[in-house]
This record gives sequence, structure tokens and C-alpha cells, in this order.
Amino acid sequence: MPAQLDLTGQRFGRLVALRRVPGTQPGSWFVRCDCGVIKWASVSHLRSGRSKACRPCSHTAHGGTGGKAFRAWQAMIARCTNKNLRHYHRYGGRGITVSRRWVASFKAFLADMGDPPTPHHSLERKNNNLGYAKANCCWATKKQQSRNTSSNIRVTHLGQTRLLIEWAELRQIPVAVLRNRLKRGWSIAEALTTRSARRTARRLTYRGRTLSIAGWAARTEIPYNVLYHRLVRAGWPTSRAFTAPARKIGRHK
Repeated sequence: MPAQLDLTGQRFGRLVALRRVPGTQPGSWFVRCDCGVIKWASVSHLRSGRSKACRPCSHTAHGGTGGKAFRAWQAMIARCTNKNLRHYHRYGGRGITVSRRWVASFKAFLADMGDPPTPHHSLERKNNNLGYAKANCCWATKKQQSRNTSSNIRVTHLGQTRLLIEWAELRQIPVAVLRNRLKRGWSIAEALTTRSARRTARRLTYRGRTLSIAGWAARTEIPYNVLYHRLVRAGWPTSRAFTAPARKIGRHK
């Protein structure tokens, strides 16, 4: 290996060559790891792949408890920079970036975020349209993260605005039922105040009379399977389920 070989700026895994270490033969270089640590490595180790990261990075336990913070930091940068990752289009592919402070140093990331409170917490962006930075990140559980997805719907009822999943928990109505009701054109008030027929399938009250679905099927002369589909599967309100002619159900649209 020629001693005069210039590796300045070349990347070897997570290491970038900075300058030659004076007085070493056949040659060693100072290198900077992506986490910010500066070390030195021999040219042969760099070129053979034996040196690809600093020791803490190699053991994925760089100052964190169990290495979870470090792995989150690694994954964050990869999502925004590695075009070969499956979900790159959701992150770097749509302009999501990592702050320069965090890209330059894992220590800076750890100083800003600390370790995750529990093994069940992972890194979360508060605003999914903004990048990774201290002001926009937190440690969150899967349940908390599910409330921050772009698919969540915010609904206002009686002056209060909540996520649909929060209304579902508050009203004890399956969120899938609420989504289906709104999709079918129900008013917000009707969707949130009509009890799920699945919970009241045994006895249903309409116009002062309480009967089972079978009893209502006999009284309204609507086939039981049609009435059950309307009330339980489609989530129709009783007034509509009991009055709409069966022939209009068709494919239950």
C-alpha cells in the first residue's frame, strides 16, 4: 500500500477519513464516526472493512441504556438518507430531514432527547410534515403514535374537538363503526350518540317498543339477515333500519 495514498474525505462504513496520523507506517488515519467520535484506524483495516465505526457504535450501546436511543438515532438518519430503504419515500423521499446537530453527533441527540422512558417507547415526530429536531420530537408509545398518524380524523361535537379514536373511547363505540357511519353520510351528532347495535343486539327500543332483532324482523316484515346487517354490521340507526324497504338494500350500500 503506497504511503502517499490520500484517503481524505473517503467513507468507510460510518467512518470518514480526515487526515493522516503522522509517523505511522504503512499508514493510519484519523477518522470521524457519524456519531461525532474521532478515532484513528489503519489503512488496511479501513479498506478491508474491519474498521467501519467507532467502538461504541459497533456495540450499539453508545451511552444509552440498552442502546435503544442509539438504535433510534441510527434508524432516524437512515430513513431520511438511505434511498434503498423500503419506506424511504415516506421520509427522505418527501423532504423529511434530520437537524444538522443530530446528524453530526449522537451525543447531541442524546443530550436533547435522553433515553426512552421505557422499552415500549420509540422516537416520534409531533408534526409528521416536519423533520427530526428537538422541538418536533418526543418518546412515545405505539398507542400515542397511532393518534398522530395522517389518517386520523379530528371531529368537533358540542364545541369539543377530539380525534375520532378518542371519541370512540369516550362513547364506547368501536372506531371502525364511527368511521363507517361518517363515510355513509351520518351527521357527527348521530354517529357519536347512536349506541352500537352490536352492544344492544338482544333488545332494541324504537318508538317506545322494545324487541329483539328477530322480533323487529317479524314486526317490520324485513328479513332477519337484512335487519341484522343494517343494525350490527352497517351500523344503521334504528329509525332507518326499520323503515327502509328491504328491496332498496341491494348490495347493502
